[in-house]
Amino acid sequence: MQFMEDVDSRLLDAFAPIAADLKSAGLKAKLRMESRVKMAIAWTAVLYVDGKRLGSVLVNPESPKENQVEWLAEQIQDYVLEFVWRGPEAVVWPRCRSGHNHPMALEHSADYPPRWPCWRCPFDRNVEIPIGELHHRNQGP
Repeated sequence: MQFMEDVDSRLLDAFAPIAADLKSAGLKAKLRMESRVKMAIAWTAVLYVDGKRLGSVLVNPESPKENQVEWLAEQIQDYVLEFVWRGPEAVVWPRCRSGHNHPMALEHSADYPPRWPCWRCPFDRNVEIPIGELHHRNQGP
């Protein structure tokens, strides 16, 4: 089966900022269709990180893109934190700022229209990075 080519382009659009954040951590993520069953109520695909199948993700096609990104990010973070290891160490993703050894948390928004979802330090609410922008944190001035 082919990676990415047969996944709905709108799902790939919602996945792109999360894939960019994974890439900034040295993780290569792809989506793959493993079933020809199409669901009218959700876009579904299987997540692979560094070639390892982690599980299915799904998104409501009727939701605004901000909500789709938020929902995907939450599912993908759960999979990465549970199943991705580098040697004997579990991957912490997305890693918080220097000196913090915990992952950032997804900031849920109750706003309507929704604002762009962000990663936020669970201990310092001033540390916030929009999803898809983690690579900017890793660049020097």
